Amino acid sequence: MKLKGESNQYTHYQFRVITKTGEIHYLNNYSTVINFRGKPADLVIFIDETSEKIQRDMLKYYKMAIEGSDNIIVAITKGYRYLFVNQTFLDYNNLVRENVVNHKVEDILGKDIFQNIIKPQVDKCFNGNKISYEMQKTYPNLGERHLLVKYNPIKNKEGEISFITAIIRDITEEKETKKLLKETKREFQYLIEKSPYGIFLVNKNAEIIRINTKLMEILGYKKNELMGNKFYNFPGINPEKKELLKKRFKAYLKGESLKPIQLKLRNKNGKLIYIDTIVSIISMEGEKIFQVNVKNITEKKQAEKALRESETKYRLITENIFDLIAILNDKFEYEYINEPTTQSIMGYSKEDVLGKNVLDFIHPNDLKWVQEEIKNGFEKGKGKAIVRFLHKDGHWVWLETKGKTFKDREGRLKGLFISRDITKQKETQDQLKKSEKKYREMAELLPDIIYEADINSNLTYVNPIAFEIFGYTKEDLKKGKKVFDLIHNDYKQKAIKIRQQLLNGKRIEPTKMVLVKKDGSKFYGRFHSKVIYRNGDPVGFRGTLTDISDLIKTQHQLEKSKEKYEEAYHKGNFYKDLLAHDIVNALNNIHLSIKLVEMKGRNGEMSDDIKDAIDLIHSQVQKGIDLISNIRKLDKIKNSEIKLEKTNVLKLLKEIMDSSSILNQFNVSVSIEKIIDNPFIMANPFLRDAFENIIINGIIHNESKVKTVKISLSRVKGKNMDYIQINFTDNGIGIPDSEKHLIFKGQKDHLNDSKGMGIGLTLVKAIVIACKGNISVKNRIKNDYTQGTIFSLKFPLV
Repeated sequence: MKLKGESNQYTHYQFRVITKTGEIHYLNNYSTVINFRGKPADLVIFIDETSEKIQRDMLKYYKMAIEGSDNIIVAITKGYRYLFVNQTFLDYNNLVRENVVNHKVEDILGKDIFQNIIKPQVDKCFNGNKISYEMQKTYPNLGERHLLVKYNPIKNKEGEISFITAIIRDITEEKETKKLLKETKREFQYLIEKSPYGIFLVNKNAEIIRINTKLMEILGYKKNELMGNKFYNFPGINPEKKELLKKRFKAYLKGESLKPIQLKLRNKNGKLIYIDTIVSIISMEGEKIFQVNVKNITEKKQAEKALRESETKYRLITENIFDLIAILNDKFEYEYINEPTTQSIMGYSKEDVLGKNVLDFIHPNDLKWVQEEIKNGFEKGKGKAIVRFLHKDGHWVWLETKGKTFKDREGRLKGLFISRDITKQKETQDQLKKSEKKYREMAELLPDIIYEADINSNLTYVNPIAFEIFGYTKEDLKKGKKVFDLIHNDYKQKAIKIRQQLLNGKRIEPTKMVLVKKDGSKFYGRFHSKVIYRNGDPVGFRGTLTDISDLIKTQHQLEKSKEKYEEAYHKGNFYKDLLAHDIVNALNNIHLSIKLVEMKGRNGEMSDDIKDAIDLIHSQVQKGIDLISNIRKLDKIKNSEIKLEKTNVLKLLKEIMDSSSILNQFNVSVSIEKIIDNPFIMANPFLRDAFENIIINGIIHNESKVKTVKISLSRVKGKNMDYIQINFTDNGIGIPDSEKHLIFKGQKDHLNDSKGMGIGLTLVKAIVIACKGNISVKNRIKNDYTQGTIFSLKFPLV
């Protein structure tokens, strides 16, 4: 057979020939034209390259085998450098070949593992020993793995060891399997002994080699009465059944599958019992063993009933859960769907899909990769995918699908697929992407700096205003800038601390810092940052930065203004207190002088005019003292925080009535009507003054023969709390409607002779407001202010 063609100098062919003995040889044929005895002739040379061909092919196959091996295969020189590594080594360590070959082992795997584990074993191997040991190593993508390491010395032609090979096998799964096998065996023995069914094991000679306690209970025999006997010679078994059991045992030995049978026998006590026998073949230490489960027929019937109920329950669950469930055969054809859910979500009935290929329902753009994914899933035993699936009405539904293979009773491979409708989720994700784009566009227009950084604080995005404020360019950002590059040295440690607190999940309020521009100039900024999470892991930071230089400047100016204002305020208070003190002293001196005049006037005659004048002076002096006292109280309420205490207003009103001297000077009737118990509010000490002021106003501004003041307490429902309403109703001269809005403003000139004390009622209102309440006034008789007044106060109940 000709394998190769010609060249310009000579004709060259390669032939593959079969010898008489059937061997294949590779021959190279070289021919050229020569002059032989004066005539042109072909000079033909045959060279047998079979041996070299076989060696080249074998070398190629060896290399393919090494590179394709699941084991890690490396060669190490005496200098502890890698001479060769296969692809599996590179995959495990997430490395590339050029970064490994000719490099030291300790540089690749780490100094600790090299010095403590690898080097001692390698040195032994270079001394001519074959080494085998186990170790554990953690790989970047695989985590901790158990490894079986074997070192072999490789000698050169002179018999010297030139390098060693290491074949490293990942035995993690094997370890886990052995552990599982050991646990399984222990669990198997435990299950046999604790099983609610009788169990006995039979070897290939039909001899009983193990029984559990339950079997002895069922049959009534002791262990030594059954062990070692042929299982079909059970005492009490019907003789005609023995031949049947022998025949069935031979069939089991041949690997045939038989249906369970029921047997009738008598136990040791002679009682007739019915049992079911279920035979299964297991392997114990390489030997085929038959496990026979024995159940009373009653238990079997109960089990069958329970099984039917269980099947019904799980069928109902399957048919009514919200996930789509389907079973496909190895041809990707539907064999089962949970029809109610499938019909509800996808619109299909069983008749629409059973027997059809799942690929008939896949979106054309997904068809190729989905076919490959299902194929791989059947090979690997599991898989998952997000795919567009055709609804019966023609629109596409996004399904998130997970699949797992299993074998049915006949051993046929099937795939169980569970899917859920994630169309709305996908739509939400699409909307989120659009939203992110929209907000990114909005960020481009904001006057504040918007920034994003990776987990190492490298800036990955800033909006245009950042370049304008800091003076950097987009090229500067591409070259690499950290958030800390923008922060003044005095604040960097603070920024590092805040970064760590954010990563620890702590919420940090916006923080003031001094920032540095590209030209070195400084300004004040307020940082506000949050951690960016992806799949629950922190991947970076996002935040805002506001230039607050003008705000800081304004704050400094305000601080200076505040200092000047406080100085002026304290001076004003000083002169106000000094003036009030001097006026009160002057009024007291007038009061004492009048007392002296009265005392001297007792010895002689004093005209009525002088007496009236003295009485007038007395009243005006007292009014002046009261006015100054009220002004001081009003100033204290408005310019300081007075502690509020829990106060029983009913008790307070009764104390006022018992102690007030003015009630005894006038023909007055004061009554209290309550329709609420324990009327507690939060009040300050001045509330007594407010109540007394209202009561006294209702008395002194009253020309009735019998003066009355009625006080009523009631509960009022509010939106979020209950209130107490206190009404003071009098039959005095009243307040004109046109002047009601003035009585709490201290404008006495507008009140003429109507009710009100000017600064007194202003003080009342200030006290009520300080106690978290409000006050209003209205006519006792609607549309007739001359018949008296109602002062209404309302406070939150405690």
